[in-house]
Amino acid sequence: MLVRATAWHELGGFRKDFFLYYEDAEWCLRARGAGWRCRYLAEVLCRHRVSSSTQGGHRALSPTSAYYRARNQLRFARETTPRGKRLTRTAGVLFIWTPYLAWQLVRAHDRQTTRAYFQGLRDGLRGRMGKGPWPRAEPTR
Repeated sequence: MLVRATAWHELGGFRKDFFLYYEDAEWCLRARGAGWRCRYLAEVLCRHRVSSSTQGGHRALSPTSAYYRARNQLRFARETTPRGKRLTRTAGVLFIWTPYLAWQLVRAHDRQTTRAYFQGLRDGLRGRMGKGPWPRAEPTR
């Protein structure tokens, strides 16, 4: 993410309560609201070799990333204005994305990640933000 220093100073940095996922999307919404223009470039500019902040390693989705993706995606949707967008984003998270990902996790027999994902959803619905219960030591396979 490339940001003008004047925009960063004007708006402040990322919200700490979004820790890990959706902090950039939330920041861009604030920037747009303040009159700044945001652009998305779909071309791959760099690639992470290892997901060190989420202990992803060989897994498609670690418990850490599952928790924060669920919680922060839902929280982002619930904080959206106007009301119509908030409803459609929240419905999309709950009725499209969640069943799809839950099915993938169940098929993978990954109970720890499944549990983390649903804990993230619960915390998102309750408005619990900030650093969550993850990361903690995860067994290697």
